[in-house]
Amino acid sequence: MIISIDSNTEKYKINGTEASILTIDGGVGTDAKSDDGRIFEKDVLERLSSILPKVISNLRDVGELNSFVQFNELLASGSFPFENIAYRLFCDVVQWYTLSNTSSMRYSELVKRFWRTGYKLFKGKFLRFMSGLKNTGNINEGMSERGKYEPMNSELNFAVPSWSVLDKMITPVSTETFRPGLIDTMINISHENDPDKIATFKLCVDGKKINSSTIGNLGDVNLWGHEDPPTLSSKMKQLDEDKNNIEQLRNLLQDIQSERIESILDCAQHIKPVFIEHCINTIQAIGHKIRDLRKAKVGKHMAYDKFLKTTEGDWRKSRYAFVISSLKTSLFEISSCIEDALSCIDKLGCITAEMRGLRNLYCEGKVLDLNRQDNFYCLQIQNDKSDVSDSSIVKQRSDAWHKIRNTAHVTGSTCNKALGLETFKKATNALQTGL
Repeated sequence: MIISIDSNTEKYKINGTEASILTIDGGVGTDAKSDDGRIFEKDVLERLSSILPKVISNLRDVGELNSFVQFNELLASGSFPFENIAYRLFCDVVQWYTLSNTSSMRYSELVKRFWRTGYKLFKGKFLRFMSGLKNTGNINEGMSERGKYEPMNSELNFAVPSWSVLDKMITPVSTETFRPGLIDTMINISHENDPDKIATFKLCVDGKKINSSTIGNLGDVNLWGHEDPPTLSSKMKQLDEDKNNIEQLRNLLQDIQSERIESILDCAQHIKPVFIEHCINTIQAIGHKIRDLRKAKVGKHMAYDKFLKTTEGDWRKSRYAFVISSLKTSLFEISSCIEDALSCIDKLGCITAEMRGLRNLYCEGKVLDLNRQDNFYCLQIQNDKSDVSDSSIVKQRSDAWHKIRNTAHVTGSTCNKALGLETFKKATNALQTGL
């Protein structure tokens, strides 16, 4: 594309074609534009005519001259889509490198919507990868001052807004947390966008695994009682009962504390049975949670071992580094939660034993001294010559135990056969052998 300007006429030649766009003396051209518009276009043409030879030379050196010519032909024909997101992103890159300070970069709503969508789908790693390093490290290297960054010193892939800019955007839907089920907000949005009810909508069930979210309470599937037991309604009911029991126990402790007694054992006699009942219920509820946590821990550990086996060398440098790190964090959190829950059960059990007057029979902590435990009974090892009056205290698989077992016609291993729970032949053989 070649532009020439004839200063003695009102004509401009573009690729040899005359175009009476402006007049040098400020007269009205054939397009009847305003004076300001004509002056601006004249300046643009003068700027293009001065830089175009250098542009052509630079594009020829990198092998992009043909693309540049094709792009201008599309612009001239009016067939290029200016709303194309790639074109918008390219314009932002151009704007980035024309600024004196990249901190003054501003983005259109369309571009910000594109980056926000990518951020929500692929998280912060997407933004960091697409933006590149930008001006990271320029301050430490003395290349820039804080708040003043030279665009030519930046390593840029795309001009990407910061997280704070994207988080401030007004979303088309409500920012409240949605629970699994029918999303009424989306139905209302569809209705507002189609007031004449012309479009056709299909209601379907999303069968994907639901993310439990960062707060951890959105992963339950509610199929109105048709899901596998235990149903969500039953689990929520049990959770409410456990919370109510803990709340009652807390209120009871506050009432006891308000009496200003030195020890909890000195509380009123009518309070002790209620207190003991709440403690036992709380211990049972925490125990059920520990059981669920241990099941979850087994699943997490299996997944951790699976991903760890697929890596070679240092797993931190593998493609599964993020997954393995997340699983290790989950295992640590689950283990810490189990330890805290066991400690809570231990303390509640000790208090319950004290309220019942059985503190000497309860061992608090992880170390047990059998010599001081009154409710410990050791299974004595009997020799072959001694008479055993109570076979329940004989150690299993000892000589005395084998001697007693040989005198039995039916043992635990053969009781099913002797009772006829298997085939008739096996039952007959068992009885004949025993007799």
